[in-house]
Amino acid sequence: MSLGSITILAPANITKESIAGLLCCAFEGGSNYWYCDLDISKLPTGYARDDFKEGGRCEQENGTYWHWCQLVPLMEGGELSFGLSAWPGTAEGRKTLDLAKIKRGLAVFREKCPGHYADWVSENDDADTGDAFLQCAALGEVVYG
Repeated sequence: MSLGSITILAPANITKESIAGLLCCAFEGGSNYWYCDLDISKLPTGYARDDFKEGGRCEQENGTYWHWCQLVPLMEGGELSFGLSAWPGTAEGRKTLDLAKIKRGLAVFREKCPGHYADWVSENDDADTGDAFLQCAALGEVVYG
């Protein structure tokens, strides 16, 4: 399975794999201080949860394993949901992340976080970069930290 590329304004060389890397930076540490209860709210069309396990059909051809939280929102019809730590478990405190929000979030990320965006494009991203991106995608702006 190839993640492929994503169409946004510019630069044209943005791949879904590079976005999966940003999500990895966010979900594996960068954003842990403000989100909780991460789950799949909608599976991508034609997929089951087992497809996202290590060794499942979503594993890359080269054997690279991406966690479901890095794949699901990049696939058509897939959606994650998570709580905000200030309001865990409440409906008004739940946010979602899907492909449309990621595309919008990339534009916000480029505009409002040019330093983080430049770090990402130059492959110098880290947990802080992923955190800023996830906030831009899920919240529309950097709200925390």
